[in-house]
Amino acid sequence: MARSSNSTQTLSPGNIVSASLRLYGANWRNYLSVALTAILWGALPFISLLVIIALTAATPFAGILFLPWIALLFYCIAQAGMQSAVISRLAYGEFIEKPESVATARQAVKPKLWKFLSMALLLFLIYIGINILTTLLQLIPIVGLFASIAASLWFQARLFMPEVFLGVEETTDALTAIKRTWQLSKDSVLPIILTILVATLVSIPFFLVAFVPMIVGAIPLVGQSFANLSPDEATAVIQPFLIALAISMLLFFVVSIFTVPFWQIIKSLVYVDLRSRREGLGLELSDRNPNA
Repeated sequence: MARSSNSTQTLSPGNIVSASLRLYGANWRNYLSVALTAILWGALPFISLLVIIALTAATPFAGILFLPWIALLFYCIAQAGMQSAVISRLAYGEFIEKPESVATARQAVKPKLWKFLSMALLLFLIYIGINILTTLLQLIPIVGLFASIAASLWFQARLFMPEVFLGVEETTDALTAIKRTWQLSKDSVLPIILTILVATLVSIPFFLVAFVPMIVGAIPLVGQSFANLSPDEATAVIQPFLIALAISMLLFFVVSIFTVPFWQIIKSLVYVDLRSRREGLGLELSDRNPNA
């Protein structure tokens, strides 16, 4: 990847995905280490919630742990968002030929930790509204489902990369990051949608593999009646499924570690491409190694 002040080359969805894969391959160690941190922060609230539920079943007093759990949830959301933005910042540095180390990128993004929480909460509220809208669209006869899908994709494109703005632009806050991604994507909705679809086609086979154990484990339960089974017999029937479910969850965790950098790099390149066309940030693709 090379930068050129005179170039405003438009990147196709295929170019964006292939360039992202090349950069991923050249810097996978850095990206995976940050992705692992992001996924661990994201998983911590769910793991701790299971522990609290188990403790609550043993003693009612454990229920008071739900209050500190909410604080933990907010902190983990902020940390997971920040770590994801670190990956995008690292990729951005490579794309504009100003690479940073993981430590430098993390240090630059760290002061914005609580802005990532604010952004996540704002996006949560926005997507609640979007879900209400798409649900209402589905009530329209015949075309409702297609209109709902089209609206969902349109909003995904318009809100595709606010964490990149927050991670890269020094003075950006949560609301400004959302406004910036909305404004910058205004004239590029279709290319972004196509990029999302191409990237999804690349990612989805790995997640399908993760769900295979769960599906295989669920097959024996189809049509199974538990009414006439003793507790021991019911446990024996459902135990293989629970083991398969645990394996699928572990595989899903591993696949997420590998796919998070892929998506964050894509978002970073879309950001660079849009800025090159809307704001004059030059970008030119080359076939050489991004670190060459």
